[in-house]
Amino acid sequence: GDIEEMKRALISFWLPVPGTKDYTGKLFTEVGKLIEDIYVSQLVKSGIAKCTSEACDDPKEQHSLRLLDLGVSGRIDAIVDFNKAIELGAKTVKERAKDAHDTPALWVVNEVKSTGSEKYKYWTEFEKLSIDYLSQFSFYCHFAHLQGLINKREGFFTIINRDRMEHRTLW
Repeated sequence: GDIEEMKRALISFWLPVPGTKDYTGKLFTEVGKLIEDIYVSQLVKSGIAKCTSEACDDPKEQHSLRLLDLGVSGRIDAIVDFNKAIELGAKTVKERAKDAHDTPALWVVNEVKSTGSEKYKYWTEFEKLSIDYLSQFSFYCHFAHLQGLINKREGFFTIINRDRMEHRTLW
């Protein structure tokens, strides 16, 4: 009996214990997803981002990549016409008109990440992002290009500081 009791005690000791911190991680994840979806929705509404579905009403359903033979899948946050983004970012109507003269679309991947202030301060260039994020981004660029969703295997990250609602882009 002592061995069985010791076995149960050891297993019980190593089982995960629900705690007050469990909800914090989930909260940050859910808030991050919400911020990212709002950002992508605004890109779609402004005509900078394109949709792959007819309805185009839910950013979460856009640009899914499933490569079953490789055992990988993911969802590109946005496919953006970079030239149109530059055009819409022009300061005056005159500058917009000047830039808008039949500039061909340059479709690229836009991967959106939200984070707290500490990582936001650190993530000032794409090389400082995690290898997981960089690998994911490379995968998206490669396969989006193969599927004809983008013109070039290029794109950028949008990093959003969820604490201050500021953002930066890293090409």
